[in-house]
Amino acid sequence: MSVTHHCQFTIKTQSPPLVEVDQNAAAFYVRFKKGKVHRTIPRMMSPMVVTIDLDGKGEVVGIEAVGADGLSIAQILEIAKVEAPHIDLGRAVIGRAGMKMPQPA
Repeated sequence: MSVTHHCQFTIKTQSPPLVEVDQNAAAFYVRFKKGKVHRTIPRMMSPMVVTIDLDGKGEVVGIEAVGADGLSIAQILEIAKVEAPHIDLGRAVIGRAGMKMPQPA
């Protein structure tokens, strides 16, 4: 497996992500914050595709994973070269695609 880009991103928020699941597409989206996507960075890892969506400030909005059956959120973050040092991933909220972000506790 080879990574197409070698840059590293760090999630600044402490709020747990929303994991949006699209069973029809065998995909999920780990959304860390609301925001308009200005740039998408691919991480091609055969047989799956992982992309990182960035806002206008270069901060991570979310990570999409297609074909990543059986992987944890932590493993997807590792593949994407994204760190989330202040987030308890065990508190992630799982919902259907298009669900609204939960309010921070």
